[in-house]
Amino acid sequence: NFSLDSAVVASGGLADSVSSIEFSPDGRIFYTEQYKGIVRILKADGTAQTEPFVQVPVADWLGLDWGLTGMALDPGFETNHYVYLFYTALIGSESYQEADGTTREHPIGKPTVVRYTEQNGAATEETVISDAFPQTDVRHPGYNANGELHFGPDGLLYASVGGYDLFSEEPDVIRDPTSAIGKLLRMNPDGSAS
Repeated sequence: NFSLDSAVVASGGLADSVSSIEFSPDGRIFYTEQYKGIVRILKADGTAQTEPFVQVPVADWLGLDWGLTGMALDPGFETNHYVYLFYTALIGSESYQEADGTTREHPIGKPTVVRYTEQNGAATEETVISDAFPQTDVRHPGYNANGELHFGPDGLLYASVGGYDLFSEEPDVIRDPTSAIGKLLRMNPDGSAS
């Protein structure tokens, strides 16, 4: 027999669209706000750190799937203080003709994995680990690009990449083993292939 208790530790302006949570060895909780691209920290005593850990420039389209979707603390966090983030970076826009004949600008995003070094609750030393992902499709802005990010027991980094909402139109892209679209990727912590 066991029981579960729940308590609100952050809400409102300090917890908007939380997409991932990580617990550090020193008792702090790191969590991400997907559409704002913010990483926040709850201290070991349960109080919220006033300033965000970091804010990354995320692409968002109508509050769909893009934004800051994944975070992982390095297995050696106690000594190296590495925090990895997986988000949709805005790389531009393109005109697109809608079904009703109107033309409007649609954003183009690209999944990106970055690493920061945590120092006294702040992010330092940004390093791009991988941005070698396909850009999103102008026909499907906001849909299913980057996903979760985790370390496996093997010490390697695993990143889930969505189907970019292309399955009904281009299923071969997702089935293609040479395409990152629709795959679970394994990489070394420096971003190189494993």
